[in-house]
Amino acid sequence: MPDRSIDELLRDSHFIVAGRVERLGAATMTIDPAVQNVGVFRIDEILSGPPALDAFSGHDITVVFQDLDHVRQGDRRVLFATSWLYGQSLAVIEVGMMDERERASMRGEIGETHQRLADERLRERLALADLVIAGRVTRTAPLESEGRPIFTEHDPDWWKAEVDVDSVAKGSAEGRVTVLFPRSVDIAWSQSPKFEPEQAGIWILQHDQAERGAPPLRRPGLTALDPLDFRPREELEHVRRLMPDD
Repeated sequence: MPDRSIDELLRDSHFIVAGRVERLGAATMTIDPAVQNVGVFRIDEILSGPPALDAFSGHDITVVFQDLDHVRQGDRRVLFATSWLYGQSLAVIEVGMMDERERASMRGEIGETHQRLADERLRERLALADLVIAGRVTRTAPLESEGRPIFTEHDPDWWKAEVDVDSVAKGSAEGRVTVLFPRSVDIAWSQSPKFEPEQAGIWILQHDQAERGAPPLRRPGLTALDPLDFRPREELEHVRRLMPDD
């Protein structure tokens, strides 16, 4: 087993793959020749990762290993890694490795750890929230501008969603709540939830948030700007169980 736990490795990794060290001192794509500890790794199985990684199953990728003292050509390993370069191939940076013989026993543990870490992140969002509600969007509309417009490619393009509340998990609300959201798909706002009429779910809301966007671009009101801040309606009981004690 590695010095670091699976929990720690998963926190720092974008994906986990099993496979074989094909060559050392080689790469599958053009990289800076000053980069040390480079090798080629053949992916046999993807244990965890984004859908875009599926295209590399059965293919060679480039890995920047932590060091080459414990890596040999032909080694079969489970590789924990973060993405680095994407082009004609994929280059990644090793976070940690395990012996390939542990792959079978690791599958269940990876799933359990993913769920535990996801619950931890959701619990953190719930702790920050001023209001957590379940309901349905009745209408959306652009938010009226305030003062002089600010011209920037990172303009959030604020809209408002009127949400009919049917359940409150934290805070106090009744009837209808107005939620502000950035309609922009600019990189600064692309991951923030967007809302449409008849959309139902759970909103994890902050009042006058101060964590997204430069201060001149923010607007007073309730927002759910993190991807975790809007959840499927069927998760309500799970959300209630994760709610931090007051």
